Amino acid sequence: MTLNISSINNYVYADGGNTFTFIIIIGILYWFWTLMTGDSSSSGGGFSGSSLNFSGDRFQSQIKESTKKNDENIDIEIKGKIDGSEPKMNPFITSLSLKTYLFDGKSNEPFYSLNNNCKDLTSESFMTETGLGQIRYDQFKHIRNWVKIASISKKDIIHPRKGDRSIVAKSFLVDTNKFPIIVAGKPYSNIGIIKTIKSSYKMSFDSPGYLDEIDNNEEILCSIVDLAVNVAKSDKDFDIKEGEIIKKWMTEVYKDSLDEYKVETKRILNEQFKKSFASETSLNKSVKTFNELAGITQKFNAIDLCVKVLTADGKEDNKETQMIEKIVADLGLNHKEYLIRKEKILLNSDISISGGCTEASLGIDSKWTKSKKMKFIKSEFIKWNGRLNTLKEGAQRESAQNKLNCLAELKLQYEKG
Repeated sequence: MTLNISSINNYVYADGGNTFTFIIIIGILYWFWTLMTGDSSSSGGGFSGSSLNFSGDRFQSQIKESTKKNDENIDIEIKGKIDGSEPKMNPFITSLSLKTYLFDGKSNEPFYSLNNNCKDLTSESFMTETGLGQIRYDQFKHIRNWVKIASISKKDIIHPRKGDRSIVAKSFLVDTNKFPIIVAGKPYSNIGIIKTIKSSYKMSFDSPGYLDEIDNNEEILCSIVDLAVNVAKSDKDFDIKEGEIIKKWMTEVYKDSLDEYKVETKRILNEQFKKSFASETSLNKSVKTFNELAGITQKFNAIDLCVKVLTADGKEDNKETQMIEKIVADLGLNHKEYLIRKEKILLNSDISISGGCTEASLGIDSKWTKSKKMKFIKSEFIKWNGRLNTLKEGAQRESAQNKLNCLAELKLQYEKG
């Protein structure tokens, strides 16, 4: 996403023509005065560089907590002066932009982004771009007050490591006409890069980062297999189609692994599948291990696999649904996000609900009040009825109709109760 900063009120664009002339006049008068008075405070009787320095006008950035109530975001702000006569500026007119990336202060590894509006599309790393307009060689731009160029939510960034970390915001002031190449916050060359500014902020991350997941990849993969197999077995009927879904996922993992690890990856996954099928593992232990080692993306990937196992045999078994709901809760995942992902998978499957329509099968928490349950059913009915009207005859339409029938059935139960 590119933010055009010229639309922000406290951004001041200053034409340096008059200012430049004023500075020259002051300089001549100062030089003449030193000649007349013999003042030798400046080296060789010439200008002292500090005599023309704008104190506090250094172009800089800062990271701070959002001032909005109940907002856990952090904001990146900039202020200061950009001089059109700087050495790396175009001799005539320079088109300016500010590209900001996030790094881990200890490992110097980049943060990645889940938000497409703040993403370097070449690397998936976090990046926000701020357009600063054009500047002539005899002009300067002065941002007198702190101006926000980005607001970052922890849920939208993928951090490298777990624990107390230092986030570093690295901003590149660039000449867009020279097409500077920056990948994951690392310039390919110095072409088009005018200057770089940095700021940092202390932040704690409770969940593992992507480097932690790489370190613990073997245990994470084994935990995912164990979760999926246990879901398949929860109804006491391990259907061959459920096994095929898990095997397909294992094959994809094998193909995605590096060549030197393929043989070992295949062996580890197959051994884990056999152990889980033979009930030689503890589900609670697998969930605990997985929760400690996996990040949010891996956790939802595991739940997606479990839902696909749920739909593999063409019926949504209540016991399998209840087990997935428990895993979601134990992993501390957002229940609403889980339901959204589950619905997408169910909509693309030919599935009926086995064992009757239950609260668990519809994503209703049994601890909710009757009023909240009725409100949820109403919103879900409106949503699925809208989808039904847009679907053609086939498995997807039947799946949507099954969902509507179950919602209506539970609604009657609540009204009678």
